[in-house]
Amino acid sequence: MNFNKASRFLAGLALVLGAAGAFAAATFVPGAQPTGWIARPTLTDTQVSSGNEVYFRGTYRMGIWSGDVKAHRVSATGVVLEADPWNSETAASWLDSQNYDTGRKIVTMNGVTKVPFRWASLATAQQAAINSNATTGQAILDYVRGDRGNEAPNGLNFRARASVLGDILHSTLYYWEHTGGVKRLYVGANDGMLHVFDAATGQEVFAYIPSMLIPNLNRLVVDPYIHTAFVDGPISMARVTPSSGTTRTLLVGGLGMGGKGLFALDVTDPAPTSEAAATSRILWEITATGDFANLGYTYGMPRIARLDNGTAVAIIGNGYLNSGNGHSVLFIINLETGARIAEIDTGSGSTTSPGGLSTPTLLDADGNGTADYAYAGDIDGKLWKFDLTHFTATLLYTTSPAQAITVGPVVRPHPAGGYLIAFATGRILTANDATDSAIHYVYGIWDGAPVVNDTLLTQTLTETTYGGSRVRTTTANTPDWTSGVGHHHGWQVALPAGERVVGEAPFHNLNRYYFVSTNPTIAGVPAGENWLNEFDFMTGGSPSKPIYDLNLDGFFGNADLAVNGSIPVSKFLKPGVLSQPVLVFGSSLNTTVYNWHDNVLPSSGGIIDPEGPGVSAGHFDFDIYYGGARKKHVHEYDDKYDVTGVNMLNASLADFNLVNAISNASTRFKILVMNQYLNPAATLSVGGQPYENVKTYGNLTSQTDAATLLTDLPVHSRATIQTLIFNLPLDAFATKNWWGAGGDERAGLIPTQTGCVNGMTSTGALGDPAPNGERANGALTIQIIKDTTPASALELNHSGGDVRYGWRVKLAEYKNYVLAEYTTFWHHPNKMCYGAAGWVKNPPQDPDSSTSPVSRAPGSADPTDGIFSGGSAIASVVTTTEGGKTTTVTTYANGTTYTNIEEVLANGYKQITQIMPDGTRIVTTVGGDGSASLGAALGPPLSPFEEPASMAPAQREAWRELAQ
Repeated sequence: MNFNKASRFLAGLALVLGAAGAFAAATFVPGAQPTGWIARPTLTDTQVSSGNEVYFRGTYRMGIWSGDVKAHRVSATGVVLEADPWNSETAASWLDSQNYDTGRKIVTMNGVTKVPFRWASLATAQQAAINSNATTGQAILDYVRGDRGNEAPNGLNFRARASVLGDILHSTLYYWEHTGGVKRLYVGANDGMLHVFDAATGQEVFAYIPSMLIPNLNRLVVDPYIHTAFVDGPISMARVTPSSGTTRTLLVGGLGMGGKGLFALDVTDPAPTSEAAATSRILWEITATGDFANLGYTYGMPRIARLDNGTAVAIIGNGYLNSGNGHSVLFIINLETGARIAEIDTGSGSTTSPGGLSTPTLLDADGNGTADYAYAGDIDGKLWKFDLTHFTATLLYTTSPAQAITVGPVVRPHPAGGYLIAFATGRILTANDATDSAIHYVYGIWDGAPVVNDTLLTQTLTETTYGGSRVRTTTANTPDWTSGVGHHHGWQVALPAGERVVGEAPFHNLNRYYFVSTNPTIAGVPAGENWLNEFDFMTGGSPSKPIYDLNLDGFFGNADLAVNGSIPVSKFLKPGVLSQPVLVFGSSLNTTVYNWHDNVLPSSGGIIDPEGPGVSAGHFDFDIYYGGARKKHVHEYDDKYDVTGVNMLNASLADFNLVNAISNASTRFKILVMNQYLNPAATLSVGGQPYENVKTYGNLTSQTDAATLLTDLPVHSRATIQTLIFNLPLDAFATKNWWGAGGDERAGLIPTQTGCVNGMTSTGALGDPAPNGERANGALTIQIIKDTTPASALELNHSGGDVRYGWRVKLAEYKNYVLAEYTTFWHHPNKMCYGAAGWVKNPPQDPDSSTSPVSRAPGSADPTDGIFSGGSAIASVVTTTEGGKTTTVTTYANGTTYTNIEEVLANGYKQITQIMPDGTRIVTTVGGDGSASLGAALGPPLSPFEEPASMAPAQREAWRELAQ
């Protein structure tokens, strides 16, 4: 921030040099740390009142470690919408479609030389680090570039990926609008690269691999895969005018838990025309050698600024676990060259108990546009002040008990002179950290307090409720800033046991200190709790009037007070892993948006989400064909209509009703099914009969004689058939042996792609060729055929004669006997067709959806529960409530029942027990706010009406103003 106010120093504060810290932080293994937090989302503009802005978020799949960047529209009131400006594409889907060799521009360094990431361009030592065998090494390099040909079960059996793009955890997602309106997204991923995406489309423009990571790239191909961090640290960007006099756009980043390294790119021209041209975007790299021997794992945000002498610099804490002297150190780096200008050593830490400096916050004390001071905390719980003119360090405060400060502080002018520095403690760097129930604190420390002031004002948080929602209030004790023993030099607020503050820097707005606190010790699925907090910046206490419009009436008054009559300063958000907030300014009121992930590892039994739309952890597409052509396709049918199957007589979308293909209700037909073995979770209800698995329906997977088969198949007409329904269980996309004896472990519906399934020729040929000649690329296929179809017109659907794949009408007879056809399949985001190199039968589940809900046709009767009752007839539904438990028993016409029991647990989560008609019991726990335990989801704003509108700026992520 640019403060136009003179800085006042506190005389007599000791300069700490050479002394080891009194408290030693617990060491950790960076690559083995819990997720802990995730990076903020970013927006095209935080002023969203136009209704045209876009919200971007990075995400990942727990355990599978694929990643993605997704885009969503934002309403004028700050609500993140499902509307997708990238036309249902994502960064991962685009990257999967780009040719690994000719379609991508990837660069790195060979020593001091900037080179394309090609085998021939690497140094001998770099090649050997990847693999001593050149053939295997080339294959590994191609895999990193995106080649899927050697992924298991093919070729060299490298790890099969859900997507080429790796997981995005802690790297900053940075949006930048370049000269000429060119828009880019910059983000690091744990696939070894810093990616540059076109923000208008999601397509990758180019990528950079920090050369210090090359020795670790071979870990990506190992199966089973042990998650490895690569480009996992924060980044900063700025337009600077260095000594050359030419304004440039520069990016500085760190590796986070991926390594001890820093890098800089010159992205003034963000559209390199070739891979060779992209090499010039690399500016410099720094490793923990020479002048930077005290560099640790670079978790902190680099700050870009200008010193008083006019030099453009990057200022960064040295990070954790440095192998040099073990001290907490602030580095000042020449932005153009990467040379060390200064290393300000606090003297705190040792080789046996290394310290480490976190994100600094810069202060322009005299308002001349240059950085004069920096404030930063360290892993040992000490708050430091750095003089950027004389390169000295001063200890301002030591937390007691000593607890790590891993977030950047926030600095504001103090009303009595000097500055108030707000910060909070917390770390999640080890598994033990995640279960540690110690009490952490939020602090405000006055830099400029009279020397005799020796007391911190204490405020106390109290949890209460508003309309059944959890909120917290705090005391409003008044500080005494006058000089005197017992008077205040700051404030402190204790958080509940286990709760702490981690991630990127909190911020200030409207005299409030904004931050998200997280408590990973709270059990549940997903685990953890997250709270939005807004404390009075100068007191740590309660504001004088309500700050949340909790009743959503557009006003702030007594109706927004908690049940205890106090003003809420904190709101419970949700469980899981949450980012720090981003403040957005709406058309009437402000709100905060986040990035969220449940951080749940899918179980082998699959994800069951009884409250989410459609089938859990995936989505099926549906098509209808007649008259020799495909007539209708719907992407993500189950999510769009919130159903688990399709009633082909009365569908949610009338285009799929059989009447469209067979207008005469008396027309007689029989039904063939094919690709049953590839779709073993599917069931059918035909002719008013109970649901039957496709494995046994009509003896189509056991009868080897066509004539006998046709004789045994019942004859239907639209007037008599009663039911023609396809349905899936909620966990249809889970991997298990659905088939039973003679089966194998696979997803319950085949994963493939639209273009490989539904392309129909004039002859009736359907879909791309499958490995065994299966129709429709292996999609579950239902053929409605004339009742007069002769045995000579049929053939097995498998070229090798495997009857488990069903029967079909021969292509030469298709026009003569096929009246209509339906196909359905799992439209998997890996964009791989059945039979393609790298295709697998058990890909990772896919909890994300790219569709928006659509109303079903009035009176339609698609199945909605994933439950296999008799036909579609429900005899009765009885609901009873006892205490906090609600039980609903649905009885079907055939006497079977489905029971759903919902119970609110003591910790606020909801437990849902489903008892299926066959006795199967599924127990699921969902979040206290009703959120299901699926993968990455939209970060909430809690409501469109959160707090009074203000055009005051939020704290900057980088000192962009200083560098211009």
